[in-house]
Amino acid sequence: MLADRLDAMASLVRGNTGDALRRLRDAKHRARQLSLSEQCRASLALSVAIAAAGRATDALLETLEGLALARRGGDLRGERACAKFLAQLATKAGQEPVALAWQDLSASPTLHPATP
Repeated sequence: MLADRLDAMASLVRGNTGDALRRLRDAKHRARQLSLSEQCRASLALSVAIAAAGRATDALLETLEGLALARRGGDLRGERACAKFLAQLATKAGQEPVALAWQDLSASPTLHPATP
């Protein structure tokens, strides 16, 4: 799974957004058979590519799905990574108070049951 995501990210860096999105959607589909942490990672990787394609709302929704998977699986690292990316998305959208709330969550030492 990691190799697939890295290959897709390399495609994204080269400007092959369509190829990266296709690869990451496939990786997300295959991750359904794996742990919640792997599913979270697949969602987060896909959300990065979606954001790079200029579809911020879709990236937001995909990241929130990743956050939900991380929380269900008790994956603190996954939760932090998703919260950090949500902060970046909020910053790009000009939503500084929301970005700060997500940034605070990403720095928290424990899981939080509610979203900001």
